[in-house]
Amino acid sequence: MKAAALQQIKMIEAPQLYYAKTPAIFASPEMAAVQTVEAPPPPKPAPPIRVSKGVITGEAVTRSQPVYPPIARQVNASGEVVVSITIDENGKVIEAKATKGHPLLRSAAEEAARKWIFRPTLLDGKPVRQTGALTFVFTPPR
Repeated sequence: MKAAALQQIKMIEAPQLYYAKTPAIFASPEMAAVQTVEAPPPPKPAPPIRVSKGVITGEAVTRSQPVYPPIARQVNASGEVVVSITIDENGKVIEAKATKGHPLLRSAAEEAARKWIFRPTLLDGKPVRQTGALTFVFTPPR
């Protein structure tokens, strides 16, 4: 491949890139400008819609109560466990993560939250994904 020496050019505008292209092996090279186009950044995905706790529990079609874990019974653990949930367009809980509450009770609350089914939330007549929180209250069995 032959290299061509370019003259020094003073830049007034944005720099342009050049490359040499030859149609045949022994033909003289010609210079062509390289087009540089910056692609726009990809659009950010829309965050799930947030709905208050009262609205979410009111739209529940199927609810599930958590099972009190035997290990929590041994230490007499009790109290509220708050579970953040994501509900898909069909009304099913696709993600459940306990954010507050006794550590021995969190997994039981998350498991119960995943079994809940909600009436789909509509936005402009189309079902949408949403987030919310469920609160489960654990009292030790007597």
